[in-house]
Amino acid sequence: MQQTAMENQTFKPLAVRRAIILLWASWAIGIPKTLLDWAQLTSRTSGVFNAFVIISTLAIVAFFIWKIGQGKNWARIVFLVMSLLGVVPFLFVVRSEFARSPASGLLSTVQCGIQAIAFLLLFTSPGKEWFRARHG
Repeated sequence: MQQTAMENQTFKPLAVRRAIILLWASWAIGIPKTLLDWAQLTSRTSGVFNAFVIISTLAIVAFFIWKIGQGKNWARIVFLVMSLLGVVPFLFVVRSEFARSPASGLLSTVQCGIQAIAFLLLFTSPGKEWFRARHG
């Protein structure tokens, strides 16, 4: 049975649903990773400041994941750009994370890999067509 253009816009492909699950999983990994890094984070600045930055960051990332799940193309693109901007610092920080705490380094690496897979699902077929149909 052939789907109409309207049905194609409302039907969220499995690849997009999986990408959203992966992004939420990556978001959730940030919580124990932060707890593992807490002593190092608070050695430089106050706990209150760190808590504010971390909670704000988690909220912003959750907002983008939520909007991506709603099919907002702008959120998919902005979140990709933000993530790509974080790749360069990640490459410099991950080695020291492994040296300080292998668990933290592993969580960071897993988090990065999960996000890469999610972006692959969001920016290749059928994900990209679904966003284009919703945007157009």
